[in-house]
Order: sequence, then structure tokens, then C-alpha cells
Amino acid sequence: MTIAAKTNVRILNELGTDLLIHCKSKDDDLGSHVIPFEGSYGWSFNPNFFLTTLFYCHMRWAGHHDEYFNVYDAKRDAFRCYSDCVVAVLQPAICLYDPKIKDYTPCFGWDQKANATTSGEKLRKN
Repeated sequence: MTIAAKTNVRILNELGTDLLIHCKSKDDDLGSHVIPFEGSYGWSFNPNFFLTTLFYCHMRWAGHHDEYFNVYDAKRDAFRCYSDCVVAVLQPAICLYDPKIKDYTPCFGWDQKANATTSGEKLRKN
């Protein structure tokens, strides 16, 4: 299987309240966006050949601390979700959709989110 020429990422808000996100990569700043409950936000890009493409998001919602998460990490996602990657944001966890089994797995509790990177490195905070 080859890397998708164009990859789509979509973030779903399942928190029960509005979600404020600000997503970035090394080269692109996608700006701040408010995703209403049960709404979504998405974008498309071309991942690089070396599997180093990474998009991370700063997320905030009512009654919760600020959180960061690598919503697309090519090392983790290029062959898992291929060209359509869906991330669901919930109160207890953030979950990645696996199209092979048609379910959200893996999920990462907000206290476990550092485990969401394949390299074991800390999440980027900028």
C-alpha cells in the first residue's frame, strides 16, 4: 500500500459542549475554530514521503483544562486510516476511527494522550 496522495482529517465534537481548537503542523497554521457539539471540522493535505507529517491541535472546552493531541501522525496514521482519518473528541478520551473494523479504536484517555505517539515522544506544545 502506498501513502495517500491527499489525506483528509476530520475532528468530531462529542463533548456535549462547544470545542475550541487550534491546529498546526510544522508548515501550516490552520487557525482557531469553534466546533459545536455534534459538529465537525476538517482539512486536507498531502503527507510527505518520509512519514514525518504531523498535525497537532490545542483543544479547550468548558470546565476542562487545555489539552493537546497529535490528531494526525503519519507514522501512526498513514496506513491505519489511509486517506480519511476521523478523530472523535469525548469527555473521557480522544478516539481514532479505524476503517478496517468500523469502530473507534484506539482511544486515549486525556491522562494517557502521550501514548498516542508512535515514537513515545511528548506531544508538541507551541
